[in-house]
Order: sequence, then structure tokens, then C-alpha cells
Amino acid sequence: MNGVNYASGTVPPDYRCASCGAHGCKLWRPYQTTMPRLLCVVCAEQDQGDRLDTSSSDQIGWYVPAVPMEEGDGFWGYTSVPAAGVAWWKSLPMALPMPKPLEFKTLYGIDASGDR
Repeated sequence: MNGVNYASGTVPPDYRCASCGAHGCKLWRPYQTTMPRLLCVVCAEQDQGDRLDTSSSDQIGWYVPAVPMEEGDGFWGYTSVPAAGVAWWKSLPMALPMPKPLEFKTLYGIDASGDR
């Protein structure tokens, strides 16, 4: 994982969903993992069979917010994230809007139904 500068508000280029490729939004990781698979809210909910309830938690099943360390050495433990890291993660959008059908085909080589 590339490092991140919390104050700049930028998102590292490799901070993206391992399932759908979403970038620039909040990502979650499995709890207590050393090489986490990062997932966006939609993919994490699918993976866990659970829904995010922001009124009571920021966890999705066994997935917790993926907050990278500034040095790029990995991710903070769930209860160890510094305030600047929490603020950085909270500033990210929950999810990005899905691309329009033509953009989807251009980006992924398939249309929304899965046809090439």
C-alpha cells in the first residue's frame, strides 16, 4: 500500500476495492488481517451478507474501516487509528455513483448485463 497524507485528503492509487475496483471512497478490510482484501461498502455487504448501519456502527460483519498508515506500512488496527486517520477516512464518500452504461462498457469491456 502506498502511503497517504491525511492532511492533503488525497487517496492512494492502490486504495481500491479488490472486487469492483472502486477508488476514492471508503473501504473496509477484514478484522485482524495482515494482508487485507479491501472492499467498498457494496462489495463488503455482499461478502458478509450484512448491511452497514451507520446509526450504530462503522463495521460490516467482520469488516472494519481500512485506514492506511501514513508511511504505507499497512493499516491501523481498528482501535488504534489516530484522530487524523479517522478524519481522513470519514471524509471519503461512502460509495461512488455507478458509471453510465456506455462508460461501464468502456471501463470494464462489458455492459451492465455482463455481455461483451
